[in-house]
Amino acid sequence: MTNSLTSANIWVGNSGNAATAVSMSGDATMSNAGVVTLANSGVTAGTYAKVSVDAKGRVIAGLSMTASDITTALTYTPVNKAGDTMVGALGNGWQ
Repeated sequence: MTNSLTSANIWVGNSGNAATAVSMSGDATMSNAGVVTLANSGVTAGTYAKVSVDAKGRVIAGLSMTASDITTALTYTPVNKAGDTMVGALGNGWQ
């Protein structure tokens, strides 16, 4: 084994237990200054109320909430403005 190492490579033990020079690959790369850069997830930077994540915990999609998200969670549509009229029985059995 030599003490020289190709620029931006790292030593990794191989299956024969020998240190082998390899470059970082996959979801991350590394520069010869040791700076690690992660691959983009495809999501635009910002703040989102709803996100989807992959098996590695990375955000892969972001969406804003919609009115239907609220009414689905509440299981009813609330009265939302002056002049709206409520009809039917209240949920607690009152008429």
